[in-house]
Amino acid sequence: MNWIELVMLLAVGVAALWAFRRTTTLEKEIAYVRRRANDQIDDLTDEVEKLQREIRLLRAIVRSGGTLRFTPDLRVDELADIHPDAPAVLASFHIGGCQSCAVDGNETLAAAVQAKGANLDQVLAALNALLTPDNAARAELAKIGPGGLLQIQTGR
Repeated sequence: MNWIELVMLLAVGVAALWAFRRTTTLEKEIAYVRRRANDQIDDLTDEVEKLQREIRLLRAIVRSGGTLRFTPDLRVDELADIHPDAPAVLASFHIGGCQSCAVDGNETLAAAVQAKGANLDQVLAALNALLTPDNAARAELAKIGPGGLLQIQTGR
């Protein structure tokens, strides 16, 4: 091997090492940009979900005549946007909350109540009590009594 071949081999080796280091650096930069993009996508997705909840809430206000209240024409999946405890109230009437009393979120409240055989006026009173101050929801639920809440039937 002569000295020209040795110099060329050394130059190729240096170029390969430089290309490897540059590739590694670029891969790290690409990974960083991907993480940032994914974080931004997650943030945007969260914002879109918040805006969709706000839109559903505004629709509920418009449907109810300008004041926030639960109405029979609201979809079941919109109720939690109005008040976070709405699903628990529905569950107390065996409307959603467990596998045996599940409802379709696209159903109206009236249809879901009718399908489960509950009293629409009692359900609406309990839901709307959530929107009044000073624990009026507890008072309204107490008025309904245990007959409307989570009845456990025995085989006797």
